[in-house]
Amino acid sequence: MTNQKQNLENLLIFDSEPKTKWTKIVGGIIFGGILATGTVLAARVWDPMWNPFRPEPERVITKMSVKMGELKTWHNDFNLELETDNKYGPQTDVTTNISIDNDVADPRKLKLAGSYNTIYSLNGTQLSSGIEFMVFSENNSIYMKLTAIPRYPINDIGLEKIWKQLKDQWILFDKESLKGWQQEELKSAEDQEKPEKLKIPIADKELYTIKKELPDEKINETNVYHYEVILNKERLKKIILEVFQSFFEAFGGQVSLFVPGSAELEGFEQNIDKFFEKAGEIPAEVWIGKKDNFLYQFKVEKSFNLDKNNELADALSVKLDINFSKFNHPLKIEPPKEYKRMDEISSLMFGR
Repeated sequence: MTNQKQNLENLLIFDSEPKTKWTKIVGGIIFGGILATGTVLAARVWDPMWNPFRPEPERVITKMSVKMGELKTWHNDFNLELETDNKYGPQTDVTTNISIDNDVADPRKLKLAGSYNTIYSLNGTQLSSGIEFMVFSENNSIYMKLTAIPRYPINDIGLEKIWKQLKDQWILFDKESLKGWQQEELKSAEDQEKPEKLKIPIADKELYTIKKELPDEKINETNVYHYEVILNKERLKKIILEVFQSFFEAFGGQVSLFVPGSAELEGFEQNIDKFFEKAGEIPAEVWIGKKDNFLYQFKVEKSFNLDKNNELADALSVKLDINFSKFNHPLKIEPPKEYKRMDEISSLMFGR
């Protein structure tokens, strides 16, 4: 009996030691796995939407606004599609593409270079126009080159010969070349202050209210957050008015026949109010870099009915897609070596 008891005790001791060791090993593996997973989540190497360390969308938007305001150079592509629906009238579609390199490294020497192309379609007939442009704030000079222009209007008014001479020709707009054209406007433009900083309007954090956090995506191998937002219409209206007014204040005295006054701005604001009233809530989507916090893409799609008395269309569909890239990349923006001054062009066109 004693021997049997001793053997039983030995068996229990023999069995308990391996079990204890196995429990420690398994526990260690589980603990290590939890620690590793927590570290990966905290570092956001693996960043699922349920990650407790994932930043709040509002915080990401705020960081984006700051980072975009610190940019020295960048590129953006602007694509706008307008499509009308008219049961009893013409169908009109307008597609506009704008591509711009921006260099704001020196606020007193802002430089822009890009292209603008529009395709206007009326009942299946297409007309296209396009320009390339360069802007240099240091000496208030603008270079433009016509790359495409609607053929029908040119032929109808007998300017085809002039068009052939102007096509793909850089034209300089500056104070010297516009003398005799806009003396009064030039005098008023001379005293205007140059902008201290070129702002990116859609990087304004006050413009967005987060509606939904969408699954992360990749844009050109860059991991990005993806949010559905609602645009603040009052803030959007303010941005539109500021951009409209700033453009004409900066360049209106040189390339425009007028600089809009308070009456024009008030009328423009009223049109914006009517547009927003018809549009209702304006949803949008934004894509923001997970590591660099830059804004990579902004997209809006909206359709709405117009006034019953509107003769142009019954409904309007708007698609806007803006893409940003080349953040702080070196950009070479230099004036063209060969160009014609605006006074030379006016002599060609009007014999002045």
